[in-house]
Amino acid sequence: MSHRPILLLLLGFLLACNEGILVPEPQPDLVVEAYLYAGRPVENLRLSLPVTLEDSATWGLAVSDAEVWLERSGKRFALVVSDSGAGTYRYPGDDLLLAPGDRLRLEIRYRDRAVSAETTVPAAPQQLRLSADTLMLSRPGFEGPATLDILWHSMAGAFYSVTVRNIDKSPTLLPNRISAGDGPATIASPPLSGEAYSLPVEDVTHSGRHLVEVFSLTRDYARLFLDGTPGDRSVAILNGNVVNGLGIFTAITPGDSLFFDVR
Repeated sequence: MSHRPILLLLLGFLLACNEGILVPEPQPDLVVEAYLYAGRPVENLRLSLPVTLEDSATWGLAVSDAEVWLERSGKRFALVVSDSGAGTYRYPGDDLLLAPGDRLRLEIRYRDRAVSAETTVPAAPQQLRLSADTLMLSRPGFEGPATLDILWHSMAGAFYSVTVRNIDKSPTLLPNRISAGDGPATIASPPLSGEAYSLPVEDVTHSGRHLVEVFSLTRDYARLFLDGTPGDRSVAILNGNVVNGLGIFTAITPGDSLFFDVR
């Protein structure tokens, strides 16, 4: 019979009881939340420490003392802490606008930990169109189409999402509609693998001009929604693509803007 397990237990007990020996506590994982957009400045990359189960806070302790680099085509760009808040980083120059096809590598040095992640900027959605450019919803009893179809050309294996925002300066609440806030809410779809999103017209609450945006997503980002609850940050933190850390590093590419009016 081997006495090795017992000896190891005794050794652990002696080390714990000996005040002269300090056992270093493991460093917590770094949480990365980076959503980069093609054609837009690199900003709002957020770093934090995990939230414990006993903590009721939404965000963990912000990390503002990390070294952060973004690499593209072999060139490294150093990010700095943003003025917008602790724990957020941005690129201060104007020579880093991302484009479809760019292969990106994120490198972070935080204390003794090296964290990294990689992603590729997806191709932009193509051939965007709407089934109608005007919805007549202000007249009670008017029976029009039940949905507004937002269409695009889908590439094999690609994922998309759609947002609809009322951008009118003076939106008016439609008859038989209830507004959840002070004004129109943004409508957002889950990740889609097809080539259309049917917007129920009953989800449109206000009259006026509306902006429709279709975005191409990476598979890593879309998988978070497919594997978990949409909008649940914990899914992104636990099941992301960050090496030696937690979270998500992804790129999103918008297509051309579409518009429709509600009267």
